[in-house]
Amino acid sequence: PVSSLSISEIDLNAARTRALDNRPDVREARLKVEQADLDRRAKKAERIPDLSVAVSYSSYFNIDVMPTNLATAGVQLKWEPFDWGRKGRELASKTHTVEQARLAVRDVEDKVVVDVNTRFRTLAEKRALLNVAQMAQATSREKLRVKTNQYQVQAALLPDVLGLRAEQASSDDNYQQALLAFWTAKADFENAVGEEVIP
Repeated sequence: PVSSLSISEIDLNAARTRALDNRPDVREARLKVEQADLDRRAKKAERIPDLSVAVSYSSYFNIDVMPTNLATAGVQLKWEPFDWGRKGRELASKTHTVEQARLAVRDVEDKVVVDVNTRFRTLAEKRALLNVAQMAQATSREKLRVKTNQYQVQAALLPDVLGLRAEQASSDDNYQQALLAFWTAKADFENAVGEEVIP
């Protein structure tokens, strides 16, 4: 029932927070930031020298040609100290990509907040229009009741009663249209918040 639902019951700040947590476009933008940051960290790790240490020990029995015990140790250092600034430029490019991704997240979050605010205002407007249509419907019903009573005691003419019946039918139709607009706005608001609307 619409009468039990009030717009003041909706916490707009909580709805914005839920939208920022639930909307898939916000999650996608945040994942792009994480991906760009991991890519930047991988590029930064390329500047660290690679150091490898290998140790092996072998024993050969019943072979007189070779020594019976053989131990080897090796160290390998791989480093490119003279890259002429290539790694620095690549790291700067990756850092720039991370900043762009962060700005994209802020842009998406701002769009989501604007969308939630717009849908909330539309919902509040449709609720107010529904209240007006409900009052107009009640007014036309009461006018028709009064005019019908007057007609029964022969204090009003039949065309007046029929005109008020047409007015009541019009107000009923306006109420149904306002009700449809309200529930559509409510579904749009819930969709903007990120909740699934079950048909």
